[in-house]
Amino acid sequence: MISVINYLQYRAAEWLFSLSTFTKYSYFLHDYLP
Repeated sequence: MISVINYLQYRAAEWLFSLSTFTKYSYFLHDYLP
């Protein structure tokens, strides 16, 4: 059970990291594109 929780926490952290990276990238494009 603990391993399942650790796996879910890892996946959540990975998803949040990718989401924040995508958000920064979209803001970057928004600044340099019309």
